[in-house]
Amino acid sequence: MTNSIKRRGITGLLAALAVATPGFAVEIGRDDFNSAFSPLGGVFFQVGSDASASNFTSRTFTPNNADNTGFGGNPGTFGGSNFDYFGVTTRGINFDVADDSAGSFAGDQFGVLGSSKTDGVVAMSDTANSNNLSGDVSIDWTFDISGYQNISVSLDLAAIGNFEASDVHSLTASIDGGTAQPLMSLAYAEETGPSGAAPCVTCYSVTMEGGVTYTDFFGAFFEDVAWNEWAGQTTPFDLPVAGSIGPAFIASDGTEIIGFNTFDTDMDGLTERQDGTTSRAYREYVTPTSGTPFESDAQELELYLEPLLVNGGTALDNDLTTFTFPVSGTGTTLSLSYNGNNNSDQEVVVFDNLVIEGDLIPSLNADYDSDGDVDVADALAGQRLGEDLNGDFESEFGTGELPVSAVGAVPEPAAVSLVGLGLALLAGRRRNG
Repeated sequence: MTNSIKRRGITGLLAALAVATPGFAVEIGRDDFNSAFSPLGGVFFQVGSDASASNFTSRTFTPNNADNTGFGGNPGTFGGSNFDYFGVTTRGINFDVADDSAGSFAGDQFGVLGSSKTDGVVAMSDTANSNNLSGDVSIDWTFDISGYQNISVSLDLAAIGNFEASDVHSLTASIDGGTAQPLMSLAYAEETGPSGAAPCVTCYSVTMEGGVTYTDFFGAFFEDVAWNEWAGQTTPFDLPVAGSIGPAFIASDGTEIIGFNTFDTDMDGLTERQDGTTSRAYREYVTPTSGTPFESDAQELELYLEPLLVNGGTALDNDLTTFTFPVSGTGTTLSLSYNGNNNSDQEVVVFDNLVIEGDLIPSLNADYDSDGDVDVADALAGQRLGEDLNGDFESEFGTGELPVSAVGAVPEPAAVSLVGLGLALLAGRRRNG
């Protein structure tokens, strides 16, 4: 998997609003999360690369993990585990984000960013942790869109793991503080196939940079030594903990308890999966001095199952893909808000290259009140200025930087005539008054 960016429109709930990429004339601004950060009021962000880079005016992460580093000094962790993270970082933060299959680990089955993708991205996993109990995270941006219309927002997205209903992500937009417009929703595809048997309705696969395609992946921190310790044990041990998960054995060294999955009734260490095959699975419990069992591991192999869907349509995988979302209306300030919650490790969400595009609003000769459109107010202003309303005003009426509520309104053919009638009546009332 080389992280060459694919580009897609949106299917599902907002499919009718999907716009192919590219399709807009001018890049207004971007956030590419690269390491060449520029400071603005104590907040660090990457400005756009176009001539109007100053249109990118602010970005705020909540919580801000920029000062918490993980492996290799990469920022973005919550200050505890290197596998609990949210923020701008790189592939070096941990091996769940990195795809090392073309380099140091040919057998890598889980990763997003290949060897050539070394610049900054936003990455997150297990946002619900001891340092962020709610699991909620957010990013807020503002862009100056003055002078532009037909605004669009595009974003490169990837996500891998086995997601649940509690894993939710959204992106909304508003113009000049108006009503928030839903642009993007990421939610899991619920498995509806028969439990413990084929077919697996929502199973998917990932192709790693090394060229191998996988339908499952290794769980974190599986220990082959512990797997082998129960071999030859014949006497089950009732695990002394409420809600026991099933039979267990005392390890050969007497210090560990090896517990088996509840569904592993024959204690052979294999559990049936939803695709009808089996995977190696056990639960290792270590007995500390206090005598309280502690779960240190669970299952070795997990299916790529229940992916995140973009607006109920396209399923994400480990290949960064560009999605484009249109924004209705025009104005001065575009505010974007990302909100997410991801409550488990080995459920990785990555995005990159937030780009704002639009068309320049053409200059209007009949915009006599200089508010970016031509409407009834310009007729009044033009009359006061002694302008001829049968020329530019007549041809430009109803065009320009209309407010959000007016987007899509089409002037009636007789609109200009009605304006003229209104002006005449208004003039008559003034004379009579």
